[in-house]
Amino acid sequence: MMYRPHDAWIVVARRHWSLLALVTISVLAVVWLYAMMDSTCR
Repeated sequence: MMYRPHDAWIVVARRHWSLLALVTISVLAVVWLYAMMDSTCR
């Protein structure tokens, strides 16, 4: 039985999908806020 890293990522995503969603949303929010501040400063 081969243990592939891709399968491990799927298992981690299934176990911590809510945490991954929170991290993704927070990163997107930070990038969006930075873009808004950058556009208003110019």
